[in-house]
Amino acid sequence: MMNTLAHQQCLRAVHTQTHGPTRTTPQLCTTTVRARQPEQPVVTRTVAFASRRAASSCGEDVLRAAVRAARNTGLNKHATTTSALTDGAAKPAAAKPKKIEKDVQIVLDLLNDPTKVVVAQIAPAYFVAIAEMFDMEPGTLSRTKLVAGLKKIGFKQVFDLRYTADLTIMEEASELMARVESGGPFPMITSCCPAWIKTCEKKFPELIPHLSSCKSPMSMCSSVIKNYWAKQEGIDAKDVVVVGLMPCTVKKQEAVRPQLSSEEHGADTDAVITTNESRTLFDERGFDPTDWATLDDAGDAGEFGSLGGGSGAGQIFGKTGGVMEAALRTAAAWTGAGPLPEEVTKELRSIEPVRKATVPLPGLDLNIGVFCGAKAMNAVCKEIVAGEHKDMHFIEIMNCEGGCMNGPGQPRIPKEELAGRLDSIMFRDEKATVRLSHENEAIKKLYKDFLEEPGSHTAHELLHTRYGEL
Repeated sequence: MMNTLAHQQCLRAVHTQTHGPTRTTPQLCTTTVRARQPEQPVVTRTVAFASRRAASSCGEDVLRAAVRAARNTGLNKHATTTSALTDGAAKPAAAKPKKIEKDVQIVLDLLNDPTKVVVAQIAPAYFVAIAEMFDMEPGTLSRTKLVAGLKKIGFKQVFDLRYTADLTIMEEASELMARVESGGPFPMITSCCPAWIKTCEKKFPELIPHLSSCKSPMSMCSSVIKNYWAKQEGIDAKDVVVVGLMPCTVKKQEAVRPQLSSEEHGADTDAVITTNESRTLFDERGFDPTDWATLDDAGDAGEFGSLGGGSGAGQIFGKTGGVMEAALRTAAAWTGAGPLPEEVTKELRSIEPVRKATVPLPGLDLNIGVFCGAKAMNAVCKEIVAGEHKDMHFIEIMNCEGGCMNGPGQPRIPKEELAGRLDSIMFRDEKATVRLSHENEAIKKLYKDFLEEPGSHTAHELLHTRYGEL
């Protein structure tokens, strides 16, 4: 049992701090705290909390952990201050109203609208980091549990963004091979990162012809949901609300681009909630973090929407070099080159800001580059504008160091701790039954039933976009 001073400090911390969760290495210790619930006598609760130090420690980490535990159990909603922090009577204090982010409130209102069919889509990097918002290690919340949790708080269906990451690769690899046959323009540059697209349009408009015309996986998913899935389900696309669960704040700006909407159903993506904002969404919908342990994720409860799941190649979109590797896996297979050389995959799986490699394909040595972080991004753009890198065929650019797993909408952790997220992403790729985008049976079905083939007229109408129209 903690001494009286530590007990008092924990009470003050529980009542006065409202910081978001920080990643910890779980180590359980307990303390008893007193709280008054509205119009009820003082009650005593015992809460368990995680600490970076041993249970006997009563330092700053313990205080922070107590705050997290109180938030996790909902105790902070009812905690009160006391004039003298003893076992005497507590003096109630007015609770400050909890601040709810604008987009979270929009989604809460939509979830309460019975006329709307609200669905969610989960980005690979979001899935890896969402566990951290509940004081768990990266990637330890299973995919079926997350899907079941989202359905529990009101989403009618949950879609796997790995699915449209695979779809992106089908279109992007096809586009790359077409440029190889026609002679350019080179280098072709990836278009998944909205912060990079924004930089290109504003600072380097000369490079717009170099951009892949493919929409991002988020925008592709939203388009497929409203133009294909809604019809399959007999739902009016105007009644479908698509919420993107993303690792990136700039995805909010992507969602309102005029190029990514239609007169028939409005914006493809109706709202974006970041990983950091998601805890508030769960809390406000009455979800208790202890529910994760007992949540029924069997059968339909834990299954993705009827579009299907994704491959290991779709999973690695969450890291720097992942889009490049996924595209090269398919390009190499299509050209008969076989698996990527080990020295190429080793280079791609690094998180260094600048990486280059040459991929031997039949009749062509494909020169590729991967650049992540604002400094590397701006430097390579200036070099291309100046006439350098003419020998490059394909370049991946991400605004954030490490890629989407380190996006601005993710919980902040030291750079050296990104390895945990990276390991989680690569583990799921390595364990995937299907690791090549073009071997995803759900994607094959979509082309057979709706899109016809990569680069078709329908595919261009729904999966490709334009740039520079601000």
